[in-house]
Amino acid sequence: AGIVAACGRTAREAMSCGNAVLLMQQTYDGIISPQLVTRHDFDFSGNLGRFPYANLKSDLGGLLRSSHRLKKLQNWSRRYSLVHLSSEQMAKRTAEVYVNALKFP
Repeated sequence: AGIVAACGRTAREAMSCGNAVLLMQQTYDGIISPQLVTRHDFDFSGNLGRFPYANLKSDLGGLLRSSHRLKKLQNWSRRYSLVHLSSEQMAKRTAEVYVNALKFP
């Protein structure tokens, strides 16, 4: 159905393949969406616990009931990953970590 339950790198790779992602690991953090990624505390860990696991069932059901909503989210996931999660972007972010580590030991 093009829906993946994942966290971290697996979630990023699922998005790059154009899947909708239910973000979870130790806890459930919801559907990765434009609203979620703009939150100041967003990360791909799936460990923030924004929602109870009971929401997982309703979120999954909502995606399965609305093919339009699912397709829209899948298209957004692919576009988001191309802009924000490319190898070039990841290399730049990694370099920034090292530069900051040298500046502020």
